[in-house]
Amino acid sequence: MIITHGVLPGQVLQRRTRDEASARVSGTCESDGFVEWSARRNSRPLKGFAWRRAGKARHGRFTVEVRRLPAGGPYDLRFRLVDAAG
Repeated sequence: MIITHGVLPGQVLQRRTRDEASARVSGTCESDGFVEWSARRNSRPLKGFAWRRAGKARHGRFTVEVRRLPAGGPYDLRFRLVDAAG
């Protein structure tokens, strides 16, 4: 899985009215499946953000939305591809 657009290392996301941020992330991958993301702080999963399903990868590509990330990072965002069987 390769991130081609969206979040970059060290990037600051702008918060919205509810002190939450979101970002659209796109990339390429080797197979179809579900894209999941997690947010970590100090090498631990952020409460409620261990792994969240964000969308699907098809034909080697994906575009998903990271949503409702609370203000107050920095966070380490991680992405993974899970096969369609789960």
